[in-house]
Amino acid sequence: SQSVYLTIRCGKIKANAPTGHFHNDQLALELSMDGVDIIADPGSYIYTPLPHRRNEYRSVKAHYAPRLKDVEPNPIGKLLFQLGDKTKAECLYFGKRGFLGMHKGYGPPIYRMVLLKENELLIHDFTESRESIISEPPTMRTGVPPFSNGYGIIVDS
Repeated sequence: SQSVYLTIRCGKIKANAPTGHFHNDQLALELSMDGVDIIADPGSYIYTPLPHRRNEYRSVKAHYAPRLKDVEPNPIGKLLFQLGDKTKAECLYFGKRGFLGMHKGYGPPIYRMVLLKENELLIHDFTESRESIISEPPTMRTGVPPFSNGYGIIVDS
């Protein structure tokens, strides 16, 4: 709508495609209302001088994405411009009522359902695993990297 901007990352990584800009953000959600970011992607910060900082921004922990355990759904290795596609994400429904997607980055499928109501946005994360899903927005967590629009710039909030 004119006042609400909502995005959800859900898609496969093509075989042999460059993955240098990919993050572990399958099923991650971003939300802005009336031009104010409610839930935002943290950006990319920097590419090569500080590998640990780059990987911090690529981590699932930096995004509003459902996760199991305290591990990455796609391993982040020492190669800064490669990320596998262990997640095999799929969009199961996208329409007027909302969205349903899943990925297999933790083994058992993990799902995110977004229901669009007249004055509400409902988000429900679930899995076939016995483990609990961690799905709080980054703004509610400590240790999340601050927003960066790139090139080593960190924007104070």
